[in-house]
Amino acid sequence: MRLALIISSLAMGGAERVLCQLAGAWSAQGVEVKVITLAASNEDFYELPAGVERVALGLTGASSNPMSALLANLRRIKILRRTLRAIRPDAVVSFLDATNVLTLLASQGLGIPVVVTEHTDMNLHAANVGRPWHWLRKFTYPRAAAVVGVSPNIADQLAGLAPGGRALAIANPVDPAACQGEPELVLSGSTVLGMGRLVESKQFDLLICAFAQCQPRHPDWRLVILGEGPERPSLESLARELGLGDRFMLPGAVRNPGPVLAQAQLFALTSRYEGFPMSLVEAMACGLPAVCTDYPAGPGEIISDGVNGALVPGDDQTALFRALNQLMGDEDKRLAMGQRARDVIQRFGFPAIMGRWNDLLTKITGQPWPRVEPCE
Repeated sequence: MRLALIISSLAMGGAERVLCQLAGAWSAQGVEVKVITLAASNEDFYELPAGVERVALGLTGASSNPMSALLANLRRIKILRRTLRAIRPDAVVSFLDATNVLTLLASQGLGIPVVVTEHTDMNLHAANVGRPWHWLRKFTYPRAAAVVGVSPNIADQLAGLAPGGRALAIANPVDPAACQGEPELVLSGSTVLGMGRLVESKQFDLLICAFAQCQPRHPDWRLVILGEGPERPSLESLARELGLGDRFMLPGAVRNPGPVLAQAQLFALTSRYEGFPMSLVEAMACGLPAVCTDYPAGPGEIISDGVNGALVPGDDQTALFRALNQLMGDEDKRLAMGQRARDVIQRFGFPAIMGRWNDLLTKITGQPWPRVEPCE
């Protein structure tokens, strides 16, 4: 079987890391996997597993005006179409909105079934997509063989774009073995860990302020946030204003966060919205209890409040402080919640998630795809 996975780049991001994990899992089972990126390979943050072929088209770049953007996208469609003709995959899986649109336009008439995937809440993320892409999504998504959202909420939003039951939910897989190995960063002392791109929607400023409130009661604890992005200067400035000193760290992004997560005592997710909060599930698979903002149709599908983590209102700093403060001061409760948090391994492990992917690929290609087990 030949499978093409298409994404804009392998730069830092959750969808990019998930693509690498899926590519490795399929390749390990004998599927011929080719990863096509619109970007050149010098933009990579993640490395593909051995055995996965890379096709880097080098077609990204900023456009100076709408006409140049249109011409650039027409060129991307033309070259992507030529690439798909040369590869002739049995199926294509595309990642993220704009790339999904380009892939569907490029593949028209080639007889290759295309699955497009959405990784974030479409309603809350709509302003970041842009009106032209939003319209093109409505035009092109009905042509997909299937449209996959990484949560039931996103699949429901996609249902109107993929009639006939072609919209479905398949979560991202989590690999418990990722918690093992040599960490890229060694943590010292009791640590609250956050992770994600340093952007406004992650609300790391809320986390920093709530953690600062906890400091007089828990002076031995530290806050570490893994990630990189445009909000770094403002977050560093906020931490200085609050006098956190060496009790706060922004060490940057890490390619394999599992071994770092495994060293922490508590995980915090403070996003305004997510599609499928991969960092949360990975932390829980490592046995971490989590304090999480409860945005619409989000972590409540993963966390049972008070059982394997704590849910707080989306922008309530006082509630976040109270939840953090309680768990920072109660080791027994942290350990009990962390043990129960590991149930995500059964719900979102490779056998369950890749089984769903294989069933879908079997359905849309008419050929049996192999069962994919976790990579060793």
